[in-house]
Amino acid sequence: MKKILIISITIVILILAGFYFWNTKKERITAEEQKKWVEEYLKEADQRKRSEQEKAEKLERQKEIDSAEEITLSGEELKQYYASYKDPFALHIRKALNGYLAGTNEGMESPDFAIEKGDLNGTPYGLAAFDKEYYQSKFVVLAIDDALYGGKDVLIIFQDKPDKIFTAWVYKLSDGEYDFRGFRENSEATKKIDLSLKTFGKYIFDKEPSL
Repeated sequence: MKKILIISITIVILILAGFYFWNTKKERITAEEQKKWVEEYLKEADQRKRSEQEKAEKLERQKEIDSAEEITLSGEELKQYYASYKDPFALHIRKALNGYLAGTNEGMESPDFAIEKGDLNGTPYGLAAFDKEYYQSKFVVLAIDDALYGGKDVLIIFQDKPDKIFTAWVYKLSDGEYDFRGFRENSEATKKIDLSLKTFGKYIFDKEPSL
């Protein structure tokens, strides 16, 4: 009888030990799964937040587009706009683009720097980063501003492929010549391209003037 009791007690102990081990293991696995779940949840929440933000921005842009009206430049504004097509910085862009298309790279002191494809914080740059179909089209000048490192930043859009807005950097050398030094998509301007097309459409698609 005593032997049977000892065996019974041993079995109970083993069962309890096994249950404790299984439960501890289960808790350990659950903790790991919980950590993974939290990481996945935070990732999904971040993606959802970005998606909702993008939707809100898109809705806001659409409201802005719907309420916008086509702009007609005044006499003085039109005069300044036409003058931009005689600006040597803007004219040099066409020279450089033609040189790139022809393979001569005329108008570029450092072709590799201006042509090489790259990406900076999600913004593509370099002539090679974009389809040559853009450069085969005429472009219109949207703005000319002082560049951060000298020369001018010229904001342009191509008439036959008006889905992006670009910034071309042109520098004036000490000998009076011009140098095409950089080319990138202007991501912020591209975000509002639909608004630009609606408000300035008659100028953007006007073949005269264009370069």
